[in-house]
Amino acid sequence: MRHLKTNRELQPNTYFIDRFIYVVGTLAPITALPQLYSIWASRSAGNVSLLSSFGYLFVAASWLAYGFYHREKPIVITSLLWVIMDVLIVVGVVVFH
Repeated sequence: MRHLKTNRELQPNTYFIDRFIYVVGTLAPITALPQLYSIWASRSAGNVSLLSSFGYLFVAASWLAYGFYHREKPIVITSLLWVIMDVLIVVGVVVFH
């Protein structure tokens, strides 16, 4: 039987790329903070689409399920953070619309 090389054996920079994606994945949901702050601080969500917000939540939840299914820690971490942000935005839109 032929021995297949792992990704780490094939890609010497995998360690760097893995660490980099953890950082990016953890920081990416921070991009939603201005929207979240705007909704909750002003107690207004008149310019925020509920349909789009639900869409983002659906996509993040789908990625979260995929990450759990495939046991991909970077996907789980990133998607979980996005789900939290998206839930807070959806709740804000529903409450303050």
